[in-house]
Amino acid sequence: MSRREYIETGNPFQPPAEIDDEPFVFVKGPLVASKLSFDKLFNDTWNLYKNHLGMLIGIVVIMSVPNFLQNVLGQILQLLASSGAVSQEVFIGMLLFLYFISFIAWVASIWLYLGALRMILSIARGNPSPPFSMIFSEGRLVLKAVLVGIILFIVALPFVGVAIGILFPLWYYNQGAADVTIPIVITLVVSLVSVLGLCYVNARLFWSYLFLADRNEGIFESLGSSWRFSRGNVSVIVLSYIVFGLIGALGMLLCCVGMILTMPIVHCFTVIAYLIMTGQPYLYSEGSRPDNRLESRRDEW
Repeated sequence: MSRREYIETGNPFQPPAEIDDEPFVFVKGPLVASKLSFDKLFNDTWNLYKNHLGMLIGIVVIMSVPNFLQNVLGQILQLLASSGAVSQEVFIGMLLFLYFISFIAWVASIWLYLGALRMILSIARGNPSPPFSMIFSEGRLVLKAVLVGIILFIVALPFVGVAIGILFPLWYYNQGAADVTIPIVITLVVSLVSVLGLCYVNARLFWSYLFLADRNEGIFESLGSSWRFSRGNVSVIVLSYIVFGLIGALGMLLCCVGMILTMPIVHCFTVIAYLIMTGQPYLYSEGSRPDNRLESRRDEW
């Protein structure tokens, strides 16, 4: 086991550089729970986005590769199935294979997402051009991130009743009922509770991925940190979800080019919100001084 060594960069926002030019280091040091301000969050997110758009677009393009390949393969299998050129047994095998590929694509997306977070964190801390190899450097964290994702899915399960609630009026109407007022009201209530519940769970626990990528915390440690530092910030986080979600939706309406232009701002929001909530200095934070510098962690492979 060899120990990495580092040199000072002279940049108060950037962890010390590695002498052997290895791709990344984790950071450590005390964190201070801080309140989010939507104005500051939006302004700093916008500044990070507009000043580094080229690099951010490159990150998003790389992140989209697994899902793109999955969609292409899915279209090919769908064409083969619709052509009638395959038997039912082969079709079932193709379907199972597609599910397997979807899982692999999900894992690959998590892997690249962790690396993307590392890159954007590096940019936010003052490094204008981190190496693109950094996006591929988080492989050893993938298992922890996948387990965190499974835990989040399990926690969110009680709130997925919205899907059942939406289908209830249709089922009720098909039974010959003339008045569907009551089931519609039930659907609206269930939908509202489910959406609010999902937003709350996401606002409190999503930041686990940042604590994994930035500080190499454990599975439950990262979940606990996410819950602790998001306390008191849920309203601003949900408001930000709405605003940046609408921006992302606009990008989807504009297809590929729109998504490439709008998705980076969503990732910038994620990183800036994390840095503010944890009281860490970054490029656009007020009053950042060299004595606030985050220490680098001497990490061993």
